[in-house]
Amino acid sequence: MGSHQEYWHYAGYTVVNILFSREACDRERVIDLWTRNRILPKGVSASERAKQAVLMALDSSGQAVAVNTVYPARLRPDGALLFFYRMFVQPGDRVYGLMRFMTVRAWDVLSQTPMENKPAGVAIVTENRKLQRRGMVAMFEAEGWERVGGDAQGRDVWRKLFIPEKSRDHPGFF
Repeated sequence: MGSHQEYWHYAGYTVVNILFSREACDRERVIDLWTRNRILPKGVSASERAKQAVLMALDSSGQAVAVNTVYPARLRPDGALLFFYRMFVQPGDRVYGLMRFMTVRAWDVLSQTPMENKPAGVAIVTENRKLQRRGMVAMFEAEGWERVGGDAQGRDVWRKLFIPEKSRDHPGFF
């Protein structure tokens, strides 16, 4: 971990801001996490996806155990440019609150970091069905996320803008 990097502690983990990191060791730790857990889809470049990393969580030995990534894309049907958010926590490190902590911190980092052509906010497509349970829906709402519809696979689509706008009804997305 470079001395210049912002970091936080949560439940025995060190969560490090690696957005725009040029440290090869940061990318290597993230790629190692994905490789150990065999989670990247076939044909996806680990080195390219590692460039999308925002935060990584390290255990006490310095091994990456969780990472979140974002990529810019347009949310249909309104076409708003947003960061689409993904997160992975390896099974043995799925402790209570870590996902929420890292999601909140990633949104904070993205909202506070100056960028050219910055997207308007963050979108989450709930690929994990557990995120559609009543308690998780309440957590998203409590953190200021707005459910804006669902995709063709029935997954919820949430967004949180960096500069809030008046809430409006949204038809299904995708």
